Parts: sequence; structure tokens; C-alpha cells
Amino acid sequence: MPVDKGTDAADAGPGVDPSSHVAHSREEFISETLDWCAELFRSQRARFVRPTESGGWIVYTRQNNVLSTHEADYAEAAMARAVGLGRHPLVVTRPRVTRPGTTDLRPISVSSYLGIPLISQDRLVGVIECAGEARPDIEAALQVALPRLEL
Repeated sequence: MPVDKGTDAADAGPGVDPSSHVAHSREEFISETLDWCAELFRSQRARFVRPTESGGWIVYTRQNNVLSTHEADYAEAAMARAVGLGRHPLVVTRPRVTRPGTTDLRPISVSSYLGIPLISQDRLVGVIECAGEARPDIEAALQVALPRLEL
């Protein structure tokens, strides 16, 4: 995600003159990209998880017109790392988790998960995550999204 550049004019969104729009900050760019992904994938929530230079991970969540951030917990960082290592989008329907030390599966609070790794110059920049009810044509939506998200 090239955060030091503005958004592509075609990605500016509804109500914005695409010929004149440029994101003025990293947060604005992330926010607009997450809005676009949430709308495209019909997701209840879109997040961007990125590694920090100190070795941690930061989670950006766009919900109710507000961009919030928090330090990723172990599970959030592990999922982003797994998607990043795979270097391909990961779609999981009916995700389940286990408790450490057991084999008991339990459902998590979302009905589907989509993780899209963002790679630039062979380096993981971050992962866009969408959760909620997966749209039936998710593969077609990915074909629309991937060219716009290439770095």
C-alpha cells in the first residue's frame, strides 16, 4: 500500500471528484482504501494490519466512519503473517478456532474471512482483512480488487 502517495483517481469514491482527489495522509489513504474494500466485498468490517519497524504489528480498523488503531495481539499478528507468507488472498468460510492445548473446534464471531496480502518489492507491506458474510461472487470481486491493490 503506497502510503506516501495519493489514491488513484478512480478509487476516490462516491462524492469525490476523481480528477482532483489526493489523500493527504497515510491515515486518509488507509481509510479510503478500507472503505472501498468494505464496499466491494460487502464486508461488515475492513482492517489493515501492517508490520512495524520495531517488529510489532499495527491494526487499522475502519468502522462507523472512524479509523482507529491498536497494537495487534498475538492472534491478529499470526493471521496477518500467515496470509503474508502465503502471498495470495486467503478466503475462509465458516472459520473455526481451537483453544491452546485442545482439539476442540469452536466457531468465531464472523461467518467468513478474507485476507489480501500487499507485497511491494518482495516485502510484505501489510494485509487487508475483510470479515462478515462472504459475497457469493467473491472470486469476481477479488479479480476487480487485485489490480487496484498491486504495489
